[in-house]
Amino acid sequence: MWHQHQPDYRAGERMALPWVRLHATKDYLEMAQHLERHPKMRATINLVPILIKQIEAYQDGIEDDLLHIEKKETNSLTQKEKNHILGECFHANYTRVISRSARYTELYQKKNRGEEFSTDELRDLMIHYGLAWTGEFIREEEPFKSLLAKDRDFSEKDKAEFLLAQERVIDRILPLHISLFEKGQIEVSTTPYYHPILPLICDTDSAMEAVPNVRLPQKRFSNRDDAYEQVRRGKEVFEERFGSSPKGIWPSEGSISDEALHVLADENISWTASDEAVLGNSLRHPKSEQDDKKYQEFEKFFPRKFLSGANGIVVFFRDHILSDMIGFEYSTWDAHDAATNFLEHCKTIRASLIERFGEASLHTACISVILDGENCWESYPENGKYFLNEFYTALTTTAEIEPVTFSQALSEIGKENIRPLSHVVAGSWVYGNFKIWIGEPEKNRAWDLLVEAREALHRYDPETAETQEHYDAAHTSLLKAEGSDWFWWYDDDNASAQKQVFDELFRLHILEMYIHLRLPVPRELLQPVGKYESLSDGGSMHKAA
Repeated sequence: MWHQHQPDYRAGERMALPWVRLHATKDYLEMAQHLERHPKMRATINLVPILIKQIEAYQDGIEDDLLHIEKKETNSLTQKEKNHILGECFHANYTRVISRSARYTELYQKKNRGEEFSTDELRDLMIHYGLAWTGEFIREEEPFKSLLAKDRDFSEKDKAEFLLAQERVIDRILPLHISLFEKGQIEVSTTPYYHPILPLICDTDSAMEAVPNVRLPQKRFSNRDDAYEQVRRGKEVFEERFGSSPKGIWPSEGSISDEALHVLADENISWTASDEAVLGNSLRHPKSEQDDKKYQEFEKFFPRKFLSGANGIVVFFRDHILSDMIGFEYSTWDAHDAATNFLEHCKTIRASLIERFGEASLHTACISVILDGENCWESYPENGKYFLNEFYTALTTTAEIEPVTFSQALSEIGKENIRPLSHVVAGSWVYGNFKIWIGEPEKNRAWDLLVEAREALHRYDPETAETQEHYDAAHTSLLKAEGSDWFWWYDDDNASAQKQVFDELFRLHILEMYIHLRLPVPRELLQPVGKYESLSDGGSMHKAA
């Protein structure tokens, strides 16, 4: 499964950050194109609903802050706009991307020396940044091919043609996914709408299951109704684009709990997935059935069924090592050697299963490989083009291995042949717990702001059609603030030059809720949650809201 995701960057009529557009032109189309070029390959692509909505927003003409500047004549830019370009347009891997161009390398070195940029240099920089975030197959098409060959001294006409070509790339993404889905080559799964950590939305106390001594926020967030709403809205987006209900849901960050699984099962989801660490925690828990010890090393290769009867939901558990090999290790390997190594691991697993359980075990065993489909490729030579070609070729030409979608695996195994799992210890695919999203001071403060907003919404009683409209808009703003990414960037767990933007977007979504309800805005929403200066001292937040 390739998981494709970006949070909601929309602030009013503008995108605060350009990552949907940049990953769209570099990854979202190309990942589907790789599969199209290997018609025997089967895979699942997870498209987060809010990502789909933002791709469509670009098709409808929305601009991110950088794109708004790029569309202007370069010689008319203000100093603030020039600074924005210089701050944004070097967010690319130097070794794999920037150094491919002599001109981009010159500009990178000039920036490091702290020198002034001319109008021509700024124009070249904007185009090179866009080219850095352009997929390898698209680079072979015009105007990208000619611009790459030209390398420098771009004109305003070049820039306009490039930006128009970017729009056309974005237009191709969803139609190609729909086509591959309808052919049966790929399965498309979905996620709760705004990518929340579903177990924490159900109950923040679930964080204690994997880490009993975690320091929780002052106020407990527990709203199962919002969990259902996030899932239902996600399903609706899928149904409108793909013409059927999704069979599977990748829960945001692989996060599951008993309560979250009940929500998914109630919504008629057939399968979901998490990490092997969650399974390990669950099987060590006193509530779980104690299987024969011979299974323990191999449990992740056998999906489990949570709940019995018609509403039972099957949970797959990813092979953490194999997934991370693609995500973090193989980028430094020769492409053929990496694909061969992956296949050798699979064959070793297969041989071990036969040795331990007999040939019949292969009918119920599968290896689940799940990782982000957009984030690792800039570390690979040429956006992973060589690796993915070798990888898919190997998987489709090796007799012992059959690539399948998750629904295919479930169908071939048969639900009746899947062993039960009566309890899961709540956790995610990051360390098997939720420490990335809760438990540190800034993260907990953000949760407290969310709880206070939820309480204000709960107290609001719509009495007319107009006030119901206000309530619905406020509820949507709150659902946006429940997204996982805002909490991910608080405290020092993860590094990003754009942490302030994430903080401001989180507070903006909550602030919008109060404005929709015509309630006073709490003063703390105008101050950063983290230890940094507010980008706008609340000004742009008021304007966007």
